[in-house]
Amino acid sequence: MINQIVKKQHQEIRQVIKELREDIYDLESLASGNILLVALKIGTLNGIMQMHLKHEDDFLYPALLNNNENVEIKEIAQKFVTEMGNLAAVFKEYQEKYIRNPEIIRKDLKQFIQETEQILNAISKRIDSEEDELFKLWEANSAK
Repeated sequence: MINQIVKKQHQEIRQVIKELREDIYDLESLASGNILLVALKIGTLNGIMQMHLKHEDDFLYPALLNNNENVEIKEIAQKFVTEMGNLAAVFKEYQEKYIRNPEIIRKDLKQFIQETEQILNAISKRIDSEEDELFKLWEANSAK
């Protein structure tokens, strides 16, 4: 069974993504809202993501990559490891840009909303892919 820590972190990440999407729903509400609160939520997402990635890098993916019983699991795990390196770098750049200076959000709200939607969609897609492809395959093979 896939580590319960990973599943819990996925739930936490989804919750913060949901909250951020609500906060940036439209330009007017963001402009009149608390920009600092949005930046803090980005920081919260960053904290969860850092713990999550560390756990995956140190425990989950080494176990999946060392699975000698199923080549398909190893191949899919390797694909996810490769893809995550790029997503992690993009997210790091995004969060550093907006956490270090929350006023940059106010300077170009449209760009902030666009970049936020892109990164949130990419993270959500990644979580869905892990759960739908990799975790289901792993659990199905572990049950045998």
